[in-house]
Amino acid sequence: MEATAKKRSLPRGAIDLGSNSFRLLIGSVAGKALTPLAKKLVTVRLAGGLDRSGALSPSAIRTGLETLRTFRTHLDRHNVEDCYCCGTQALRVAINSSEFVAKATAILNCKIDVISGMREAELSCYGVFAGLRNKISPPVFIVDVGGGSTEVSYIDQSGTLQKSLSLPAGAVAFTEKDSQATREAFVLLHGRIADFIAGIPDRQSASLISTGGTATTIAMLDQQLDRYDEQQVHGFTVQRKALDKLTAELSALSVANRTLLPGLEAGRGEIIVSGCKIYQEIIATIGVDGMIVSDWGLLEGILLDGTKS
Repeated sequence: MEATAKKRSLPRGAIDLGSNSFRLLIGSVAGKALTPLAKKLVTVRLAGGLDRSGALSPSAIRTGLETLRTFRTHLDRHNVEDCYCCGTQALRVAINSSEFVAKATAILNCKIDVISGMREAELSCYGVFAGLRNKISPPVFIVDVGGGSTEVSYIDQSGTLQKSLSLPAGAVAFTEKDSQATREAFVLLHGRIADFIAGIPDRQSASLISTGGTATTIAMLDQQLDRYDEQQVHGFTVQRKALDKLTAELSALSVANRTLLPGLEAGRGEIIVSGCKIYQEIIATIGVDGMIVSDWGLLEGILLDGTKS
């Protein structure tokens, strides 16, 4: 009994093996309340070249495993015994994902699940609601534009997750497509989102909440912050006109100049335009005036979900 209580009092760890970034969150959890203790983010670009080759590249695997060794030292430093790790789109589709997962498991010594797009959407919703529970009122759409995929969920007026959609439409994947393939991908994205929202009776009154690295970067750039500030990003509303203006300005810059913008994480300058354009398409298709940005999402959902067991 005492051993169980002690284990539950120790910090928990959550790791998101994303298609663009690997993220670590260490926190203490009491019921539905989460107190973050440490956060780490490293751009791995696991999905780099995946659209063309179908496999994780040797350099992505090497960078990913090196990152996880660093994460393991942080887990040890905080005496984390309970850690849960999720892989997303890149690991869902890569033909050599099992090879990477086996090596990653040996390094982390914790369970790694390659989750479905539907499960990813569910966990993102859980994290978003935990972070914005006093600031949002359903009905809402929750959107996460990631490196390899985009998840869209609809929460009805009662606060119930009614349905979710996961699409292979991510900022890394769209950046690496040629112009014709990109046009076709946006047509498909529009059609799938339009089908998803069709028949939702109260969608006109629903707001849109965005989560993930693309969304938080947009909020940071819109406010012209010199560095990333979670307090100013979390709960910030990006208006549709502001997103259109920002996308045009970023598109006019070279990748090298975008990379020099204050506060951008490594590698974000290369893919941010594609991410912005995906959000533009989603906002236009749903027909909202903008989006509320949540710094909390999948990573927090992973950590909080672990308390159910």
